[in-house]
Amino acid sequence: MAVDSGQELTLDEWRAWVYLLLAQLFRRAPQPALLRSLADERLLSTLLGGVGDDELSRDCIAVEQEISRAELQPYANLLQEDYARLFVGPDHLPAPPWESVYRSQERLLFGEQTLAVREFYRAYGLESKHRNEEPEDHIALELEFMAYLCRAGGAGDEAAERCREGQGFFLREHLAAWAPDFCADVARNAASGFYRGLAAITARWLALDSELLASARQEGI
Repeated sequence: MAVDSGQELTLDEWRAWVYLLLAQLFRRAPQPALLRSLADERLLSTLLGGVGDDELSRDCIAVEQEISRAELQPYANLLQEDYARLFVGPDHLPAPPWESVYRSQERLLFGEQTLAVREFYRAYGLESKHRNEEPEDHIALELEFMAYLCRAGGAGDEAAERCREGQGFFLREHLAAWAPDFCADVARNAASGFYRGLAAITARWLALDSELLASARQEGI
């Protein structure tokens, strides 16, 4: 993934890039090529450094500096182990990456929240190719869906307006309702500074984007 920092992005395009990058980093452990881009191109800082949030900027820089100091292949192997231990198993998962686990008393997969997210995707004409293998409420899929809504909301037609409304609803009713707890678990249990940093960045971004959407609603944007 590469972002042309010289390109003029609309607000919705910029937000979509942020969600896509976070989704990619939670989808699988980053390989050396992506780690090199994160460090050399300063992708996190490029996307999030202009938000004006000092805490977020520090977290982005800390992750990039950790990568830049590491030997990439051994570091990628370490992150693969950390990713598997946190999110995949086979042992107990310190930070299960599914909404239904956090929002159901039984902490089960494919629960009520999974079905609610599935129906939300369908309402926008989307369906996961792996819905019977991977619950639709995986953190990476929810972040990707927000990116989709951001991109689709950039037009000026009725469908775009529906996508803009969907962003606020999905963020309030789904991502913001469980991802902060998930990120806290990642931060507490990660063996690497990378995943501790990613957790902090994600939690802070979701809080800031919630504020941005709330402000836009009040202003009628």
